[in-house]
Amino acid sequence: MFITSLTLRNFRNFRASRFHFEKGINTLIGENGSGKTNVFQALRIMLDGTMPRNIKLFESDFNRSLDNWRGHWIVISLEFDELDNSDECQSLAVHAVGDAADNKGTYSFLFRPRREVRKQLFDYSETEDKDAEGLVSLLDTITLEQYEAVFRGKGTIDFADEVSYLQHVGDFESIVFPDPESEDNSILGDRLPNEISLPSEISCTFVKALRDVEAELKSYQSSPLLNLLRDKDKKVATAGKTEILDDIKNLNTRISGLDEVKSLSSDIVLSVQGAVGHTYAPNVDIRSEIPDDVDRLFQSLKLWVGDPDEANHLGRLWELSLGGVNLIYLSLRLLEYEKLRSENRAAHFLFIEEPEAHIHTHIQKSLFKNVPQNKTQVIVSTHSTHISSASKISSVNILSRNNGYADVFYPANNLGDKVDAIERYLDAVRSTLLFAKGVVMVEGDAEQILIPEMFLRVFGVSLDEMGVSLVNIGSTGFENLAVLFHEDRIKRNCTILTDSDTISVDEADCTPEDWVKYQNSQKSGFNRVVILDDVFNDNTWVNVNYASHTFEVDFLRVGNKDIVKKVIHDIYEREADRNSSIAKIDDTDSKSNHEILRLAKKVGKGWFAILLAKHLDWKVAFPDYILEAVAFAVPSMPLRMQAGIADYRIQKMCEEAIPQGVALRGEFPKLEELKTSERLSEFVARFVEVFPNDPLAHFAS
Repeated sequence: MFITSLTLRNFRNFRASRFHFEKGINTLIGENGSGKTNVFQALRIMLDGTMPRNIKLFESDFNRSLDNWRGHWIVISLEFDELDNSDECQSLAVHAVGDAADNKGTYSFLFRPRREVRKQLFDYSETEDKDAEGLVSLLDTITLEQYEAVFRGKGTIDFADEVSYLQHVGDFESIVFPDPESEDNSILGDRLPNEISLPSEISCTFVKALRDVEAELKSYQSSPLLNLLRDKDKKVATAGKTEILDDIKNLNTRISGLDEVKSLSSDIVLSVQGAVGHTYAPNVDIRSEIPDDVDRLFQSLKLWVGDPDEANHLGRLWELSLGGVNLIYLSLRLLEYEKLRSENRAAHFLFIEEPEAHIHTHIQKSLFKNVPQNKTQVIVSTHSTHISSASKISSVNILSRNNGYADVFYPANNLGDKVDAIERYLDAVRSTLLFAKGVVMVEGDAEQILIPEMFLRVFGVSLDEMGVSLVNIGSTGFENLAVLFHEDRIKRNCTILTDSDTISVDEADCTPEDWVKYQNSQKSGFNRVVILDDVFNDNTWVNVNYASHTFEVDFLRVGNKDIVKKVIHDIYEREADRNSSIAKIDDTDSKSNHEILRLAKKVGKGWFAILLAKHLDWKVAFPDYILEAVAFAVPSMPLRMQAGIADYRIQKMCEEAIPQGVALRGEFPKLEELKTSERLSEFVARFVEVFPNDPLAHFAS
């Protein structure tokens, strides 16, 4: 069960808006005040079991673009797909069980005038002398107390459609209103009985914007730490609980019985009696009151925290950076969510509002990538270009402020098969070098698009998770930007990855025009090498790695001929053209080198890289200079990440029954069973020993 769309009519800053959602992660992007928080409020009204079912809205909840809110409806409507057979879900199904479309359904919330008010509007619209002034007079008598809040299922109406709204709610300009006695439930939906509650059938967790997390963590009512501890409280063994409470009672007795405490208690009694006399003096004693019930004891448990680069130091929560506190809060809420997700529910919804506050760039991206998606639909709102750039455009809704209401744009609308290629391109043009642990600078679109995808397929982790930003500088200008990385400035590793453009084609295998271009490129490449070596020769923070020829030629020559052949099928439709091009790829090095350069020129280097990326798998071969470039940018990859990559590689080998991988899996259990650093280190060392030429060998310590 997942949400396919959300319709908002007259709710806050939404006049008539429709959102489209996909399975998995969805993103809401918009400027301040564009309505992202209002979207979450609408979703929570519909799905969050912690929200009151007796919904009460106010005048301020009506869209301000309405001349007069009175008489209008606020509508929140959800459409679902893949409904199960529970009573709650089937109460939403548009078609009967067994119908071809019985897994789709709708769930709507209507905040509208009660029937008698709607009848008054209809009766007035039927009068011959009706006019705008008379309608205003009638509307002015309507109060919020005359509104009702109802939930309905199985409806088919689209309230974002203006014609449908005018027909079923009313045309205030033409003064035409429908008769409530003739209301069509097959269109508006059936009113849900009191015993049907969708929030009881699903789980919904809302993580609000991280603006005052420290106060939230200290709150008795809303702290996720206390909620998790209360869950543990239910599981504390009776014998263990009794023993702890007996120890606390004994400790209270011992503290209360200390001579110093008894003496002070006697002094207070004497002082009080001396002040007011024995007749009026109250009885006084001093007693220890360490909490003697488990719930109150858990309230005394506090988080001790420390920054990741200070492994031996733990302090109180307020000593940690704001980003660190926010990250801990998010982790606790996600853990709290995982507890709910373990329950047998029809669906699980996770709503996260602006998770980027005070959080490091790469943590934002990794968090977004690693949010749980199994049997879960996630909706994240953000201002962060780092989070939004990691989103597929097919799961992005863009909110834009207008005059009194918000517009909603769905960028994947009507793109069809072009969406996949565009998503690959948009995902590859991110730039975050100032926040990175290491930087790789490249000179073209091909490297910017293909290298991150190669790492993800081969290593199972992204460059973002490694803490690396890959930045497209273009064919010139490395020396202008890389100087930021210097002993006097940013002390982080930066790799420049560029082509030496050494000629890779024999003169006889190309046209005279192409031969001149190859010669000119080689001269430019030589000059580039001289300049970069001269500028960065003494800079230990910058390393320059040169491709032997060009990126495309080196990609082909290292052993990726089959991938290039697959792309040829994408480029050419005619079989004769495909066969001709493939024959050249299979010919001598000179002819195949010339052919791949010709193909890249034909469709454009950037688009050629996108086509190549579509066919990558975990066995794609890296030119060594690329691995060396990234390895310099990541001088110390965490041991657990190394082990995770090794585990990922072995799993892929096992799936294809590669004997060495299967044998190594027999020697070592899965990653989650390797608890200690010693075992992780042993695992990585053994992997590199068995596979000395594996790409991981460049990063293993």
